Amino acid sequence: MKSESVYTQAGELSRITEKGVGQELRKGFQGLDPDRIPALTRYVHLLMRWNQRFNLIGTRDWKKAIQTLILDSLHLAVFLDELPLPLEPFCLDIGAGAGLPGIPLRIVWSKGEYMLVEPNQKRSTFLTYCLGLLRLERTRVRSVKVKELPEMIPEADLVLSRAFRPWEEFLDISSSLLSRQGLTLVFAGRAWTRTDSPPHGWSFLRQKQYPVQDREPRYFWVFRQTHPSGSDGF
Repeated sequence: MKSESVYTQAGELSRITEKGVGQELRKGFQGLDPDRIPALTRYVHLLMRWNQRFNLIGTRDWKKAIQTLILDSLHLAVFLDELPLPLEPFCLDIGAGAGLPGIPLRIVWSKGEYMLVEPNQKRSTFLTYCLGLLRLERTRVRSVKVKELPEMIPEADLVLSRAFRPWEEFLDISSSLLSRQGLTLVFAGRAWTRTDSPPHGWSFLRQKQYPVQDREPRYFWVFRQTHPSGSDGF
């Protein structure tokens, strides 16, 4: 006989429908292409089902996961189109974890090549499983440590991470992975101010605020390494 908790989990998963996911997404993001909702719904279902066993994210509430995690990816897709990236950029998502922001991002933004880097075997297995089911183009998983990457891959046009390390440390880590004009993107919980200053060898380029339902706004910060003979602004 199945336990009550198993029935409860199955009941929660049955509530993750295209209609419900679409409603939650539209609360925090206007203009979503309806054609993307089925794939986003499938990802939410996979995420919450695997989360019951492997604790991929901190919440068991699928609506909260959309509000606090997945909507970030949709806002990021809009912001990336504002940045001076190549037409077909090579992007590195460091510490990809449960596929946030990468998998929802690639559902709605498919430019260039995108690599999800996740050394944890259970998480990388989940990522590979998701990519197989969702059939996301030019998106792959590498289950390696960051220090192994420079010798394995080309230089990146964009390096990002949701919460891999504190932002100053993340800049240092990304420095060996970037092309000369490459950008590093940081997720931040506050605005960059005039009193802030980037670490030596970096320039702060811009930020963008985006809303989070019933919470303080969040920000994307963008940095580029400084070079003696190069231009760093845009």
